[in-house]
Amino acid sequence: MSASESSPSGRLATNTAWNAADLAVGTLTAIANSVIVARALGPVILGRYQFILWAATIVSVLTMYGLPVTANRYIARYLATGRADLAGAVVARTLRYQVLFAAVALAAGATFALTRAPEERLVVLLVFLSLAPALLMAVPTGVNAIDERFGGNVVPSVVAEIGGTMAILVVALSGGGLVELAAVMLGSRTLDCTLRYALARRRLAELFHGRAAELPEEDWREFRQMVWQSVVTQVLMFVVWDRSEILFLELLSSPEQLAFFSVSFGLVVRLRMIPTAAVRAQTPRILKQHAVSPTLARGATIGAMRQQLVLAVPGHLLAVAFASDAVRLLYDDRYLPAIPVMMVMAALSLPGAAARPIEALLTAVDGRRSILRLTAITALATIGLDWILIARFDAIGAGAANGLVSMVQAMLLGLFAWRAGGLRFTALRPWGLLGLGVIAVAVARIVTLGMPPLLSLPVGGIVAFGIYGLGLLRGRFLSTHERMRLGEVVTMARTTITRRMGR
Repeated sequence: MSASESSPSGRLATNTAWNAADLAVGTLTAIANSVIVARALGPVILGRYQFILWAATIVSVLTMYGLPVTANRYIARYLATGRADLAGAVVARTLRYQVLFAAVALAAGATFALTRAPEERLVVLLVFLSLAPALLMAVPTGVNAIDERFGGNVVPSVVAEIGGTMAILVVALSGGGLVELAAVMLGSRTLDCTLRYALARRRLAELFHGRAAELPEEDWREFRQMVWQSVVTQVLMFVVWDRSEILFLELLSSPEQLAFFSVSFGLVVRLRMIPTAAVRAQTPRILKQHAVSPTLARGATIGAMRQQLVLAVPGHLLAVAFASDAVRLLYDDRYLPAIPVMMVMAALSLPGAAARPIEALLTAVDGRRSILRLTAITALATIGLDWILIARFDAIGAGAANGLVSMVQAMLLGLFAWRAGGLRFTALRPWGLLGLGVIAVAVARIVTLGMPPLLSLPVGGIVAFGIYGLGLLRGRFLSTHERMRLGEVVTMARTTITRRMGR
């Protein structure tokens, strides 16, 4: 590692570049997969397949997130305080439990398969079997993120995503069905998991062999408590954020409406992920900084939120203005009812784009207790809104419920962070960014009127981002410090990418 890459700003720039590459490839492959599968299956079969994937997601929430989230917090704490032996103990214990949880996921899949039609049972088993490598890769993924070596996560992810998309295309062209698609998912996740362990083997071996026999009793008791809090929080987060609407669409509507919602959700969720290219690299730093200086952690949180908003505003507004063009270009006429669903979700989910750094700060402050309380409140609101809006408006109601609750969730997170973490939002200044984004997208929409979607989408994006970027640079939307930091990160990212391409 060069001297520039070993500095804090150098690591941030390098990791930002890695995350940007991962996000770009992940976004393109996810959209490609969605388009290929939707066109090949049609709304009815796609709706059935999406419900199977949703059921598997429930099991993954119960088994995949609680333990790794807690483990990462303790590993980061121990490494920041020079206790690599205790960090190794956490790694070893986490790996043992992940193997156990993988067996639980397989048993759950076998049980769920008995409730499906005979022709869907093998599909269910393959989908749930793919949860095992997804669970096991959490250990090297967390260690790489805490060490701020994101390349060990990004390279396997990119290889697996590109390979998976190519395999899905082959399945679609050869007339394959759900069984073949589920098999591709299993193979892609297995490849991803294998590569992550291969790239992290030295660091894992170092932590594993130097580990302490056991955690201190007080830490272990707190660890167990946090695992359960994280599991419950993730279950509630699933209800609030991650397509709990699919269950109500299955019960109250039709497979076609479920497919329309899933198509829209898949596109909008990628908009939510775009800002994480810069912010994901800062989340471990917020956890570490809070252990040393809560003031620094609060400043880093506000800075990360500002970065998320700067990146999220134009994308969400473009999705609202160009939803019709996107659906008509990517899908066929069978999916036109997804257009208003996408517009509603993109507009209402914008405030939630700044929520993730607050979650990291609250996790460091009180071990997710605040997050657990507020998520329980919004989960109840989600269930109520889902039931009322889906019964009346089908997929559009599902999109409105998802967006409204994500907005409320973001506001409540801010309130709890202000009360528990002392976070002050005066430096956030979102209204100027929103106004600039509206102007940029409005001009883009006017310029592209009458153009076919194949032309209007790229031209609209160029115009909107050009006006938005020029406004950021020439206007008063960024502080002097933010301009300097942005320039530093861009320069370091460009240098890192150039150096690695030269190799």
